[in-house]
Amino acid sequence: MKPFSIVWPVLLAIISFCNNQLQAQSIEDLGDKVTAQMLKGQYAKAASTFEKMIEIRPDSISLRSRRAACLCYAYKRDESFEAFNDALAIAPENAQLFLQRGNCFHQYTMYDNAVQDFTEGLKHARLDTIIKALYLNRGASKASYMDVPGALEDNLSALKIDSADAGIHNNLAISYGDLKEFDKAEYHLRKVLELDSVFPGGLMNLGFMYSEMKKYDKALEILNVAVSKFPDQPYAYSNRGLAKHIVGKSKDGIKDIEKSLKIDPSNSYAYRNLAIIYSAIGETDEACKNAIRAIELNFSTNYGGEMELFYKNNCTKK
Repeated sequence: MKPFSIVWPVLLAIISFCNNQLQAQSIEDLGDKVTAQMLKGQYAKAASTFEKMIEIRPDSISLRSRRAACLCYAYKRDESFEAFNDALAIAPENAQLFLQRGNCFHQYTMYDNAVQDFTEGLKHARLDTIIKALYLNRGASKASYMDVPGALEDNLSALKIDSADAGIHNNLAISYGDLKEFDKAEYHLRKVLELDSVFPGGLMNLGFMYSEMKKYDKALEILNVAVSKFPDQPYAYSNRGLAKHIVGKSKDGIKDIEKSLKIDPSNSYAYRNLAIIYSAIGETDEACKNAIRAIELNFSTNYGGEMELFYKNNCTKK
């Protein structure tokens, strides 16, 4: 079940320092600028602005960590990790730095490294908000390499800190769904919708879970609502497409999944669904093309070896 919830610490700059009046004015101006850049998703530009702020306050770990996180958001991987490492050299016990670098490792599917950083962060964290995020995000990284029991344990630890966090309930539902404990999964997904009616994962994962339970009519009912409320969410279309195929509407299902891929061309699970549908309707070449694409997009890293086995059984010449 996807997507997992993962918490990035707040990056927007809150500036309230500097004794020198001219410096203070400069850094306030830069703070306004970087906030506007980040709200527009201009993370590379924001990183450059943070660099100027660091020139004024070179001792600020907060500015250094935010710059590193922006570089990660901007997909400047090497620069980002270099910036995180520089900050950790100055503040080697800063839990938020380990949280942010762990999030960056997770973004680049370096899940073992992410788990190591989240674990190290937990050794130093004192604030409940940081401890909660470290447990939640470590659980997401563990789940990404199929350590479902470990993910469940971390999510339950996060829940003890904040039982009103929709993201935690979402991830608990995913863990219970992976363990086929559907009653518990449904409870937590209903809790997500109760706590936050606009949380996209709630409806999408609930629809996916009903598909896993082979309650396809109910799955379609939920996924139709998800598509209506969140028309730009690729997982809603991908999951609905597979459910449509299973109830005998394969062509409509393919259209849904193709729409999902227009929104997010890197969604390996959508290619997996296309491979399954095309195979079922006898279009083996198309099925194999989509299986290969799913494999190329690291499907196995997130979901296991299903597509490699599919390719071996269906696409390898005897």
